[in-house]
Amino acid sequence: MPDRLARDFPLFPLGIVALPGELVPLHIFEERYKTMMNECLRDEKEFGIVWLSDDGLRETGCACEIERVLERMEDGQMNILTRGTRPFRVVERQSELAYPAGVIEFLEDRDEPVEPELADDARGAYAELVRRATDNEPEAEALAEMGAYAMARDGRLRPGRQAGPARPALRERAAAAPHAAVPGRNQAPGPDRPRSGTRAVKWQGAVRRGVSAPEPPAQAL
Repeated sequence: MPDRLARDFPLFPLGIVALPGELVPLHIFEERYKTMMNECLRDEKEFGIVWLSDDGLRETGCACEIERVLERMEDGQMNILTRGTRPFRVVERQSELAYPAGVIEFLEDRDEPVEPELADDARGAYAELVRRATDNEPEAEALAEMGAYAMARDGRLRPGRQAGPARPALRERAAAAPHAAVPGRNQAPGPDRPRSGTRAVKWQGAVRRGVSAPEPPAQAL
């Protein structure tokens, strides 16, 4: 396969969109995703978050790497902190593994000229969002250097957003252990098959509300 293609790539369907460079904390409790994350830890490999929208599973997702395990419970559940790395497209879905997977193609950003007016409009809209959400004025120099991914990540903030009800003190644990080692990297994955549903918590600058993704339809994965 060409270098841009990868087979048996773990796919994690969620009701969220991850972006390159974004920190995504996840609470892993479903058996097939315990297996997936243990394999990713053991082999130091990426997995992919794919948006499970109301219209089904989308073809484009974001690869993520596990930065550290924040908490590991006796039953194998874990709180992990992941970071988006690069976008990909699902070419073919696979059903023979213990978790959702597929053949994916990593995507490369095209080096295209940017229309100054569109860039100014985007940065102006982002600056206004920052003012409303934080009552702060964004620095002009930092704003001028921000690309589309950075504005999209930080632009998720909305006034009045509060922490979600998922695992307590998840953000506090991440903030208190920025250099924690990853425990359990060599732990063998569990053999159990999937149950239903999954849940994740994510933040970029502030914790977003926890979301619950329904079981993917049979034709999706």
